[in-house]
Amino acid sequence: MSILITRIASRIVLFFSTLLGFGDDAISVLAGSHRNGRYPRTDSGNAELFAALHGENVRFDHKRQRWLIWELQTKRWTEDKQGRVRTLMKETARHRLDAGVKMPESGDRNPKIKWAITSESRKSIEAALELAKSEPPVSEAGEN
Repeated sequence: MSILITRIASRIVLFFSTLLGFGDDAISVLAGSHRNGRYPRTDSGNAELFAALHGENVRFDHKRQRWLIWELQTKRWTEDKQGRVRTLMKETARHRLDAGVKMPESGDRNPKIKWAITSESRKSIEAALELAKSEPPVSEAGEN
C-alpha cells in the first residue's frame, strides 16, 4: 500500500509542478536532488532527472541485465520487453523542453531549450539510459 501511495504522490508532484510551470527545478527540489535543485545539461543530468521522474516505476536489474517496469494493475515488476524505458526517457527530455519553453525570456532559456531538443536524439537517449542504470532508486542488484 505504501508503494502505491508513494507513486501517486510523485505523480501529483509532477502534475502540479508542470501545470504551474516550475519544470524540472521544482521536481528536483521535491525529489531531494543535489546542485541546488537543478539537473545539469548533460547525459548524467538527464539520467538523474529520469530517476527522479520515473524511479518509482522503473528498475534496472544488474544481475540479469534487464529493465523492469512496475505494473500497477498486477502490482509487480515485469521485464520491459517493449522498450518502454526509452519512451520514458523521451518524456524526460520533453519535460525539460516544456520547462524551457515556459521560462521567461532570459539568457538561460535558449540553451535550455536547445539541450532538451538534443536530448531526444538516439545517442543522448542511449547514453542517459546507460547512466540511469546506476542511479538510485533505478539501480537494483537483482537479489530479490
